[in-house]
Amino acid sequence: MPLTAAVFDNTRLSYDLYNTQNIQYTDFSYVGNSAQCRGQTQELIYLSGPKSSLIGKNIENLYTVKPGSAPNSNDLTGMFKTFDWLGKHVFVVRGTVGSEDNSSTARGKNGFYNSIDSTPLILTITNPCDSAIVNNRGGATGSFVV
Repeated sequence: MPLTAAVFDNTRLSYDLYNTQNIQYTDFSYVGNSAQCRGQTQELIYLSGPKSSLIGKNIENLYTVKPGSAPNSNDLTGMFKTFDWLGKHVFVVRGTVGSEDNSSTARGKNGFYNSIDSTPLILTITNPCDSAIVNNRGGATGSFVV
């Protein structure tokens, strides 16, 4: 059952707190008959960062997931609004063949078989109040970030 990992369009992104995040990735793919393995799933797994209670968990519910403009792609849209999100977060898209089945007759491990993780996405959330754009009104052209 060959699996190909999902691929993020960018693996390093930075957004200000309160700004809408738009993250694109192509789906993982599975070469084979997924019906025999009862389908396939994708999850957004939090690996590390300041939100330690989320490590190892699916955080897809923090985003709106919509089909992307390219075939077999997805767009994640979301916004973090509290200061405990400031910092560097790392997550992956985990593709798994199968579907959850906790019955005693489940095939695989609780209905799941092989899985594959994408290259990690590093998402940095910054405080927009920590920088400012200063314009020189004394005749010089240009501006700079402080």
